[in-house]
Amino acid sequence: LFAAIARLDGVAKEEVRVIRDFLHKQLPEDAAVQFVERFRRYAEVPLGSTGSIADFCRQVNPELTAKQKYYILIRLIELISADHSLSEGELTALSEVREHFGVAPGQYQPLFDFIS
Repeated sequence: LFAAIARLDGVAKEEVRVIRDFLHKQLPEDAAVQFVERFRRYAEVPLGSTGSIADFCRQVNPELTAKQKYYILIRLIELISADHSLSEGELTALSEVREHFGVAPGQYQPLFDFIS
């Protein structure tokens, strides 16, 4: 999901840094390195050649708690904000994730405004 959204306007080094920093805080070193490489590989896959953002959201939505959905949204906002350039495609994708996760605009917008 993160790679799919990051590649919408090209993956900036700042976006890779956000992913790397996050993974290194959450995982053991070897696992973090492995997942950063996986992110880079997925980010290089042409748009449309993997599942859609909607497909991914539908797949994981039943498995996530509300807290986890907000956490993902927060991390996605950080990711797309990392290069200080918010593209229309990124904003549309983020809105799509928000809708699939059932987060109301009134709950989402203050998070977006604070983080971005």
